[in-house]
This record gives sequence, structure tokens and C-alpha cells, in this order.
Amino acid sequence: MVSRPCDGRERTSIQTTLTDHRAAFTSGTCSALHEAYTDLHKQILSGQAAQRYLMYVSPPSGIADRLAGLMSAFMIALLTQRALLIAPYPMPYELLYDQPFINWTTTRPTDPEMAPCANDSSTPPGVMVYGNCAVCVGDGGRTVSYMNWINKQQARNWHTTAEFGQVFPNVHTLYYSSNVGATVTMFHNIHHQRTLYEKFRLRPSTAFGCMYNYLFFPKPETLAVVQNQVWEVLAAELVIGVQIRTDDRYMRNNADMDPSAVEPYKKNFACAQSLERALGVSASPSLKVRWLLVADSGTVRHRALEWYGDKIITYTASKPTHVSSSGTEDILGSRLAAAEHWMFGMTDYQVIAWWSGYGRTASMRSLRESSVLAIRDEVNADACAPSTTEHAWALGTSYSGVRHRAAWL
Repeated sequence: MVSRPCDGRERTSIQTTLTDHRAAFTSGTCSALHEAYTDLHKQILSGQAAQRYLMYVSPPSGIADRLAGLMSAFMIALLTQRALLIAPYPMPYELLYDQPFINWTTTRPTDPEMAPCANDSSTPPGVMVYGNCAVCVGDGGRTVSYMNWINKQQARNWHTTAEFGQVFPNVHTLYYSSNVGATVTMFHNIHHQRTLYEKFRLRPSTAFGCMYNYLFFPKPETLAVVQNQVWEVLAAELVIGVQIRTDDRYMRNNADMDPSAVEPYKKNFACAQSLERALGVSASPSLKVRWLLVADSGTVRHRALEWYGDKIITYTASKPTHVSSSGTEDILGSRLAAAEHWMFGMTDYQVIAWWSGYGRTASMRSLRESSVLAIRDEVNADACAPSTTEHAWALGTSYSGVRHRAAWL
């Protein structure tokens, strides 16, 4: 196994074995999360503590939306002392990930009946309580209730202001569905700020990554898809991740973009070149900088290799799949999407598409401050530098929920 130096890096984000990942997690930035939650979760599952569960039901959309909603659900579970479970719908996460610290596996919930569920007076305003998702089992808040935040504009406002412990406080199982990230928004919540900072020792810039690394580690079958690329990333002294997002349709079936349409995406690589110059490493004879390219288009990957040769690290045998619907029709494509998402978090800097949740959430896993350059149409790629990076919680306004909305925290 190639060993990568860890000076100045968060070790949790670059481990390539489950054993090393566990060791890095329990001794690093995220260790308070492990200390505060692991035993509680085990006690609830074993019946030694009050049976209070939060079951996350994924939206039928891409990996970024699923992870954004999941981390919001997990943060509520932390703050309300519930055991997090992840429903195997629409695709079992166990197909892609191991469980480093807690067992979040559960049986498939009952399929929905498209009829109104019984409501409860403590249901947050605007939350839909009818079965348009995976479950519809509300019983008036007596034992089971359901919160659906999918595509809800008021989601972040609620997560900013609510006292979570007062919402469905006595239910055995709270089902929670969302594609809206709120892990940064919740640091505005005066009811829970102190717990997040002092008990869990989280920050807006580390919360998403700590929770992601706590819940998941890629299965051997997942990392095996990009094994050669992982080794190249580990062996390189400095790696800049470059994400190019074109269109969902290029991640389905055999569609791909026309080679003539690739030229505008050179801006992303120009940004990486500018960053190298600003870091003073572009002309270094002793330091070879590599670029890890993830893209939803195979055409883009091949063209990048033509342009930049062995400076590029990328997978070209197939394309990632947009993990919507069940995600099991093309398990290789789903594993590739998950593996590259994880691997992108191993890089030192990240050049991402501003509007893409995939790039944001992958960058958040790295637990690095001020490492992300988000490319917009109006961005001058030749001005990319460490001084123009965005903090991890200020990466955009999309549903990934990693933008801070007011003062610095």
C-alpha cells in the first residue's frame, strides 16, 4: 500500500483501509462525535436505552441530494438522542458502503399507500404528510411520525429555528425524507448551537464531513473500481481535484456530449493551472502536481487526457451512473459514482462546478478549510488562487446546504 504524507492534512479524509480510517477518525477532528454517539446508538439498538429511532428515507435522486438530506437527518438524530437508521430505499447503501462505527441497517419500510396520513399538531408548518415517498405510516404522533422535506423551500428556515426535541418528542420512530442540506443552517439555531460546538465539537466547516466519515467507508468492491486511480492520488505529493458537471442525461444509458462541445470546460483546468502558479509549484522540478478529474461525461475525460496527458488522473473504462431510482440497474456505474465522490475528498484543493451538489459534498468530506474554488460563468479562471477559495460552508446556494447565510461562525 502506498503511504501518503499527512502533514497539514486531515487523516480521516485520505485513509484507504477501514482499520486506518477508524483509527484516524477516533483520534482526530471528529473524535467527539464518536465518543458522544456510538455507545448511545448501540444501547438503543440493544434495548438498554429508550427505543427512539430516526429512519432516513432517501429521495429518488442523485448521490449528492441523498447525502445532503442524510446528514441533515443525522444531525437531528444527534441532537434528539435518537438512533439513526437508513431505509434501504430506493437503493440499499450497503451495496456501496461499509459501516465503520454504527449499524444503520434496517429492514425495508412498508411501501406507501397514496392516501393522507394522520397528522399531528406538532407537525412543522408546510411539511407534507401524505405518502408521496417511501413510507406513509403516521399515526398522529403516538408511536410513528413522518417528516418530508423534499423540495421544500421552508426547510432551511425550520431547521434554523425549531427546537427539535419538541417535535414528535415521544414517537418510537420518526421517518425523515429530504434532499435539502441543512448541516450549516443548524449552526444558526439558538436551541442547538451550544451542543453542536461544545458536546460534539463540530463546526460549520467540519460537520458534514465528520458525519459522512462516521457513517460510511466505501466497500472493497466500491474502491476496487478505482483502485489504480486511488494509488495514483496517494502517491502524488499534491493533487488538485477538478470536477466537470455537464448534464444528467450524460449519466444515463449510452448518451454523451459531442466532442466539439467540450472546449468551454477548459476553464476548469485553467483555474487549476492558475492555482498552481499562485502556490509556486507550477515550475517546480521536484514536485509533480496531478489533477484528479471526475466528470459525468466520458468525452470530457478522454479529451482531458489528450490535452494534458499523464498530469490527469481519471477513470475511463466506463461512466458513473446518476444514482436515481433504485440505482441497482447499473451497479458498476453506481459504485463508480460513490468511489469517485469519496476519492475527490482525498485531494488537496478542489475546482468544482458552482451549481453541482456532487462537487460540494465531495469537497466537504475532505475536512479542509479554504480549499475549494467554485467555477461560475463570470469567474476569471486565471485568477484562481488560495486567496480566492471559498470556505467549505460558503460554496453555493443549492440544496447541498453548505452555504453559511449570515455572519461567520
